[in-house]
Amino acid sequence: MASKQIIEKKEKSKKALLKVDESEGRMPLICLMTDDESSEIIKMIEGVEALGVHLVIAEKHPVCLHKAKSTMCGVSQKEALEAADIAIVFNAEDIATARKFGCVPVAPELNVATVNYNPVQEKGNGFYFKNTTAWDIFAALVRALETYQFPYDWDNVLKAAQK
Repeated sequence: MASKQIIEKKEKSKKALLKVDESEGRMPLICLMTDDESSEIIKMIEGVEALGVHLVIAEKHPVCLHKAKSTMCGVSQKEALEAADIAIVFNAEDIATARKFGCVPVAPELNVATVNYNPVQEKGNGFYFKNTTAWDIFAALVRALETYQFPYDWDNVLKAAQK
């Protein structure tokens, strides 16, 4: 379950990692977990940076050569996930790891109990995409970011992701 302790720790970790104070308001932190350096991933990162949100890429990654100021690289996976609200991941093991750290996954549809969030039914445990293209990943991420703006809905997704 999404416990109060996980959420409180996440807020402290996020502030420490980003070196921000309360004045920035509620802003999501996105963690990208991949060793893929394809053009699709680079295009997706460029799209994320255009949204003006914080992105952290876990571990050292070749794509860090293309990063903008809003992207942090070289952070340990544990440190990144402890602070992140959303994790962009690409396999079942990383989905489970992200959930363990209280992150909502943006991931491919896999047969590992992935239920795409439906805002009308208020059900689902993440935001999933069918094809690993920059646009499909980006669309799922935008859905997650829109839901993040509504704390009640976000809490429902977070609780479902922890089950």
